[in-house]
Parts: sequence; structure tokens; C-alpha cells
Amino acid sequence: MKKFLKITIFFTFFSIMPYFANASNLFFYANNNQFSRNEEFVVEVRLDTQNENINAIEGDIILLNGLNVKSINSGGSVINFWIENPSVTNQNTIHFAGLTPGGFNSNNNFLFKITLFSKTAGLKEINASGVRVLKNDGLGSAVVNTTIPISILINTKINNEIFNFFSFDDVIDDKELPESFNPKITKNPDIYNGQNVLIFTTQDKISGIDHYEVREGELGTYKNTESPYLLKNQDINQSIYIKAIDKVGNTRIEVLRPINVVQDVVKTNNYFFILLLLVIILLVIFFRKRISKFLKQ
Repeated sequence: MKKFLKITIFFTFFSIMPYFANASNLFFYANNNQFSRNEEFVVEVRLDTQNENINAIEGDIILLNGLNVKSINSGGSVINFWIENPSVTNQNTIHFAGLTPGGFNSNNNFLFKITLFSKTAGLKEINASGVRVLKNDGLGSAVVNTTIPISILINTKINNEIFNFFSFDDVIDDKELPESFNPKITKNPDIYNGQNVLIFTTQDKISGIDHYEVREGELGTYKNTESPYLLKNQDINQSIYIKAIDKVGNTRIEVLRPINVVQDVVKTNNYFFILLLLVIILLVIFFRKRISKFLKQ
């Protein structure tokens, strides 16, 4: 259900059915093509737009012949908004979907990187399936994509795990908060039956976004969640707090104060003035009677 909702949001950015044009190349980069068993190595997923301005991409990375994922990092990605953060959907598949308003155009666009290892020796392959690339042309024109796979040789030598335990290669020096973002509340008949939902996303250029948390109201508690988030308080009369937390724990908090909060304050003020006016009128009537009675004496 949630995957369907995210796909719906992804394709609402494009108003008509796309047609195919031109080409792009999805490819992989590693600083070596030979590693030992249990040795961790990084493979980057990149896109050559072939001189086209691209603003959306989705697909699946396929890991063949016993490759295992340790981590995925999208810090520094050309993708600004991940509709589906790159994540393992089953043992050998990584799914992703994202977009960049305004588009991007280069022969070496970094999407994300995967830290891998293998417990078995032999030739391993990384490929992609179902890759969909869309142009930034206002029509959502689909670009014909070619994937260039990469082969990695895992030799029979066992990597020195004790040495790796003390290695600092994977330590990320990230002291920056995730980027500021603007959460929005929206309604769509195709999403949660037209109820109010919270949409949010941001990025972290160094270590990447780890997860989001949302709290409704001053007395609420933060809950791990994803966008779109179905608001529990459909009246939207409380402040909403959204945390974006990167992979090393840096946290950005954005606060959304919906217009209903302002409206409630205005209503409260109106009720106060009406009540005050009624009290004044009652006092005038009361004292008028007392004064009239006093004058008659």
C-alpha cells in the first residue's frame, strides 16, 4: 500500500503519459575490480545523461552471485528528493526512485553508493533492471536507458578481519545538519482516501539521511516514519514537528504551524471579545437599575 502511494506521488509530477526519446547510461564505478572474501568495497551508481536534462529516475540494482549489502549512502547525490530511498527490498535487489526539480545534465552524475562484501569467491556482477529515466521537459518524456554492468572478482584469499576491525576507512566526518526543508500538508483522492497527509523530504550531502521522525502537538511523542505521513490529527490544529536525522546522528527539526492553528487563535480571541462585551452590557444594565433606584429615593 505504502509503495503504491509513493509511486502515485512520484508520477503526479508528470501530467501526461511519457513518450520515449534519446538515451542515457546507468553505470557503476569501483576503485578496483578485485577483492578478497569478506573484504568490504564500495560501488557507486552513476548516470550519464547523454546531454539530456533529466529530473527523475527509478529502478532496481541487481546484485548477483552472492554479493551482500553492508550499507547504502546517498550523501552528495544529484537527486534532491528521494521518493523511495535506495534500500534493499530483498536479498539481491536495491530499489530507488527520486527526482531533482530543475533537472541535471552531466556525463557523471552520482546517485548513491553501496558498500558490499562477499563470503564466497568467484566472479560477481552488478546490473540494473526496470530503470526509468524522465526528462525535465514539462512532458515527462521517458529516455531510453542503457545499463552498463560491472563485474567484480572475489578471490579465495580471506581478508584480514582483525585488521578491518580497527580500520577507519568507513568513519564519516559529518558535522553538518541535514539541509533545511519545507514540509507541506496536502490532500489527494488517490492517497489515504483524500485525508490530510504530510509530505516532506530533504538531503544530507555528506553521510546521507538515515530516517525521519514526526511528532504531532506539544505533548506528542516522536515516531519513526516516512513520507507521505497520514496525520492522526485531521483537524490540523496543533503544531507538527519533523526530524530529519542523518547517518551519524545530526538532526534537523522543522516545525509546521498550519493555518488552522492561527484560525483557532483568532476564534478564541473573537470569543473573548464577545464575552467581554456581554459582561459590559450586563454591568451597564445592573448599575443603571441601581442608579435609577437610588435617584428615586
